[in-house]
Order: sequence, then structure tokens, then C-alpha cells
Amino acid sequence: MRFDPLRGLVAALLISGSSLVWFAALWLDEDALFRRFGFSMHAATLLAIFALIAGLAVAGLFLRFHHVRRELLEGRRVLARWRVDEATFNSFVPKARDADRADKRQALAAVAFFVVVIFGAFALFDHDAAPFMLSMAGAVMITMLIAYWLGQRAIAAQLVYRGGEAIVGERGSLFNGVLHVWGVPLSWLTGARFSRDGRVLEVGYAFLSRIGAQGVSVLLPVPPDARAEAEKAEEGLDALAR
Repeated sequence: MRFDPLRGLVAALLISGSSLVWFAALWLDEDALFRRFGFSMHAATLLAIFALIAGLAVAGLFLRFHHVRRELLEGRRVLARWRVDEATFNSFVPKARDADRADKRQALAAVAFFVVVIFGAFALFDHDAAPFMLSMAGAVMITMLIAYWLGQRAIAAQLVYRGGEAIVGERGSLFNGVLHVWGVPLSWLTGARFSRDGRVLEVGYAFLSRIGAQGVSVLLPVPPDARAEAEKAEEGLDALAR
């Protein structure tokens, strides 16, 4: 995450707040709404309830992100801190881009496999529904390709040198202005290790999603003069992950 979490917090609260407009209208004149929308009013109410609950949950998540980002910048609960020079950062960029691209391609391939199996099976067993199912499969794949393309643009924006400061804390990390947080509900730290050449510290964490546990690897370049700080981060993170 490269933007200030407070922006996400405000957006989530606005979504939750917009649902309150519907509840206020129900309280003021429920009969008028029923005459206007009929039984669709109940669907709108369910949507408003979902928006309220989901918006509050996401707002809580962004609030935690904000707290972790602030504690990292203020030096609280920080395990290690170092700075990466621009030359070292630029030599690290191709490796980070390739690793991110490989992870996203694996995820894209896995989704494509399940889309083909699930929608293809429906199309084979019900020929009448085949055109609709194949259209849905195509729509899902187009959406995934757009998400992949946007993800590549996002990683390119993240891999622009912005001072190169690396801060590793107990609940998250901040490198070159990009925030990662594992100290939130349904997320956990998995550990840290150095690359074979010792030039990169890889921090791993995971979170639960609709398709199970999803792993994330954060790559932090380590210049020779920052080795001692990076070792402190590795030891501290491994201890927290146990």
C-alpha cells in the first residue's frame, strides 16, 4: 500500500454512511418506498445492511493500517531500520518485478484453471445454459486480466526510488513508502530469511481470503553496511512468528 491509509478509512466510512440514508428513508416513510420500489425495496435494504457492515469492517482495517504506519514512522515497536541507496535500489528492481510477476501469473493460472473447470462443466452438462456459462467465464477472465494489468502498473509505481528507507516493525514494514501490515485480524507473520547471496531480506506473512490462506513476500534489499540491522529484523521477526 503506497497511499495514506486515512484516505481508505474516509472512503470506507463514506460508504457506510451512505447506507444510513436508506435507513433514514425507511424510518421516515417506508410505505412510500414500497409504492415506489415494490419488493425490490427489501433487496435494497439487504444491500444497505451489507454496505454498512462491510464499510465499517474495512474502515477498521484501514484504521489499523494507519496506526501501524504511524508507529513505524515514529520509531515505536520497530525492530530495525536502514536506508538503501539509489544504486542498490535500482539493481534490486528487476528481481522484485520478476518475483511479483511470477506470483501474479501463478495466481492468474490457478484462477483460469478453476474457471475453465467449473464453467466448462456446467456448459457440458447443460447445453442450454452453455452460452451464458461461457459468457460468464469470459467475463471473469477479462476481469482477471485487467486486474493483472493494473497490478503490474501498481508495482511499477512502487518501484520508483523515494528515499529507500526500510523500517521493519513488529506489526508491519515500510519500505520506500510502501506499507505492508501483518498485525491485523486474520493475518499472521510467517517469518523472515535472507536470500542466498545475503543481499535481500524476505519477510513473509499470510492472510485469510475467500479461497484460503494467501501468502505475501516482502523483499527488502540489504546493502553491506545495513547487514547488522537486517539481521536484527530477521531475528525479531522469526521470534514473533513462532
